[in-house]
Order: sequence, then C-alpha cells, then structure tokens
Amino acid sequence: MATFDVRAVVISDPDGVNDAVVKAASTPAVATDPALVVAISPNNILTFSPSPSTASAVTQVAGSLVVVTLQAANAARKGLTLYNEGNQAWYVKLGAAATLTSFTVKILRDGYYEVPFGYTGIVTGIQAVSSSSLYVTELT
Repeated sequence: MATFDVRAVVISDPDGVNDAVVKAASTPAVATDPALVVAISPNNILTFSPSPSTASAVTQVAGSLVVVTLQAANAARKGLTLYNEGNQAWYVKLGAAATLTSFTVKILRDGYYEVPFGYTGIVTGIQAVSSSSLYVTELT
C-alpha cells in the first residue's frame, strides 16, 4: 500500500481576498477564475535525468599574449572546468576572440572556474603577462 505526504497550500493574491482555484487538468482556465489557476494532472510529470559524465580530458594550455582556443565547441560536453596554476590572470571568454577588455571571467592566481552547465561552445583565453598555464578539464 502506497503512502502519500499531502500538504495544503493556500495561494492568494497580495491582499488575501482571492484564493487560487485548483482545477482538473481537463478544465480550461477562464477570465472569471480568481487569482492563480493551477492544473494538476498525473499525466504531466516533470522529470529531469541528466546523464552522468563518463570521461574527462585534461589539457594544459601554456600562457599566451595572443588569444588561444582553450576548448573547441563540443556538443557532447557535459561540463568544463578551468584552473589557473600560475601567478598571472587569465581572461577567459565563452565564445571566440577573448581580449583583455572582452571576456567572461578573469581567473586569478590559483583560481578555478566552472563553465555554466549546458554551454558547449568555444572557449578562448588570453593573458596580459604570459607566464602561467591553465588546466582545462572537459567532461563528456
């Protein structure tokens, strides 16, 4: 026998006058419905199951006074991390042609950056003083 945790929630407008109405999924909302209309249906189940990463590749990129590609675009990418092991900052751009004035993030000494989930495009970087390597780890 299944057990369910049921909790009552009252949703109303800011002045507390109009409570929301819960209707069956088959009942359309109409203009005269007070406040917020919520349709709950067992047929509309939201699931999110990201597939785990099964491989990684670490690349050491030498410091550079000219823009370099840190990681090419990869539709299979599930994650990307950057670590600056040196004393000088890296200017990293999620996109082509990073410059000292057009960049996404400045990674300082011993700095670490995780590229936002879902970004699979090119990543470029440049340094003002070329002296440190950047470790790029791509998860696929």
